[in-house]
Amino acid sequence: MATISKQLKKAVMDVIMDGIKRSNYFNDSFGGRLNDWGPVVAKRMLHDNGIRVLDNAVEQNGTPIAKIHRRYSQRRVHLCYRELKPTIEWLGEAA
Repeated sequence: MATISKQLKKAVMDVIMDGIKRSNYFNDSFGGRLNDWGPVVAKRMLHDNGIRVLDNAVEQNGTPIAKIHRRYSQRRVHLCYRELKPTIEWLGEAA
């Protein structure tokens, strides 16, 4: 399996964190309406390389290349459990 470059790894994390930001703060009184509509450059980079970010996995041309371990806050904040920064386990790479 080919190794994933650092730029692509950062792009994957940017797209995931954008989704978390949207779900945590979309209709929140403190977050208000979001002005930016996502990391356009990161999404374009992933699309050009055939990478898709699914719910708990990352696929490149249909083969899984990473697993996403999502975490949630222990306490409720503004009537919901906020999603925290996830950890990404890259498959097929030496640790």
